[in-house]
Amino acid sequence: SYEEGTEVTLTAIANEGYIFDHWSEDLSGDENPVTITMNSDKTIVAHFVEETIPSELQVEITRPELMSIYFNDQLIFFTLSRCIIIGPITIEANVISDTPVDRVEFYIKDPYSDSEELKYTASEPPYTYTWDEFAIGQYTIVVRAYDIDTNMAEDSINVTIFNLNLDLNLSLLPTNRNTTEENDTTETTRVDVTGKVLDYSKLINRRIAGALVVAYREEGSDLVEVDRDTTGRLFINKGRYHLLLEPGYEYYIEVSAKGYEAVGKYVYVPENGTTGLDFYLNKTVCLKGKVMRKGLLHRGIVGANITAIGENGKTYTTTSRFLGKYSLYLPPGNYTIIVSAEGYQELEKSIIVKHRFMGRPTVINFKLTKAEEETS
Repeated sequence: SYEEGTEVTLTAIANEGYIFDHWSEDLSGDENPVTITMNSDKTIVAHFVEETIPSELQVEITRPELMSIYFNDQLIFFTLSRCIIIGPITIEANVISDTPVDRVEFYIKDPYSDSEELKYTASEPPYTYTWDEFAIGQYTIVVRAYDIDTNMAEDSINVTIFNLNLDLNLSLLPTNRNTTEENDTTETTRVDVTGKVLDYSKLINRRIAGALVVAYREEGSDLVEVDRDTTGRLFINKGRYHLLLEPGYEYYIEVSAKGYEAVGKYVYVPENGTTGLDFYLNKTVCLKGKVMRKGLLHRGIVGANITAIGENGKTYTTTSRFLGKYSLYLPPGNYTIIVSAEGYQELEKSIIVKHRFMGRPTVINFKLTKAEEETS
């Protein structure tokens, strides 16, 4: 008990996991601690609520990195200065969030107008965007991540870029391909998947004409072709392709071109808008020659199997044709070549495949020994 007029200080102390919220009965408000004057008997109740930890949302640009030089989307070496980019660059971001991520937006800040332009929105990982357009000077790459509670996190990096990509925006050009397909009484909506096929080793004039772009969709355990296109050959559309795909599915898109190693990637096609997707192809070296019977006449062997096994275990195969001639396109590297034909001893040889001046082929002939000539 207290004498009348005594001042008493009340402090509400919460248990772990809770925080003080407010007073009730003969005291109101949420001041803590609070001083009261005892001029009568009082009943005071302290109210606590469970502590809510704010959800964590972080985003970090992991590529490109500061103090690095990139050439055609490849890290060349590190420097003591700012990030320097020559050609295109794939921007990669890592997101850490306690709640599901809603979207990640990629912006490019123009140094001349000091304005930001939204370039791409990713709704699921990996959060990447390939920036490939005409740009010279100092730019800022900005990435913003949002969770489902509308919380936002941001990261940015200043870069110096030199990219002479002079591609035109062809989105407004007419097309004779329908965006819907009718089948009896049903109508299937298609959305655009467009982009360019580019020579990985070039900085300018790198669009590849006549490349084949094929889209597949999984049906059970099989990949079924659903659309294909060939990249344009004229200046205005050189290297460009255009696919029409049903949204809401994941597709495997494969790209091949003569003199280049084929590539493929999985891509999810969303319901809204056009999906932009560029492909970069590595040039290959043409390995050619003849498979012949060992002897004075060097007669060609038709139907011989030529298998090239790379250091990574990837294999490339072909069969000899008329007069035993063969050709095989290989990326530069070290290979084990195995040549076999019915009635002949198998031949194995190690070779090094390199780019040659003016793209000249590498010529290697193989001479096989008849099986009955094998000595014991």
